[in-house]
Amino acid sequence: MESLPAGFDVLLLKWILHDWNDESCRKLLTVCRAALPDDGRLLVVERLLPKEISTSIPLNPAIAMDLGMLVYFGDAWERYLKEYQELLGSCGFAIHEVITLPSGFSLLDCRPRVA
Repeated sequence: MESLPAGFDVLLLKWILHDWNDESCRKLLTVCRAALPDDGRLLVVERLLPKEISTSIPLNPAIAMDLGMLVYFGDAWERYLKEYQELLGSCGFAIHEVITLPSGFSLLDCRPRVA
């Protein structure tokens, strides 16, 4: 993808970034940043890996999905919040708020960083 239509205030990526390695995510996020105005928002819905990993059964859903992504795709994975902060930050976004959803996913409310 080389561009998105401009003129929208909000873009939504739901369960997209975990499918891709960092390089591919950066390409997508850079396109998103170019399409958003400086007061726009990028909403990212993903599962976050937990800060502490339990060895109990059943596995945390994010950990189970992380293992599945490794097996099926090899270069795709779930990420920790810190990894999303770094990834989004490298593309001109800052996470403004993290909202844990009842589904076990998290909503990352991201805002463009303006120089």
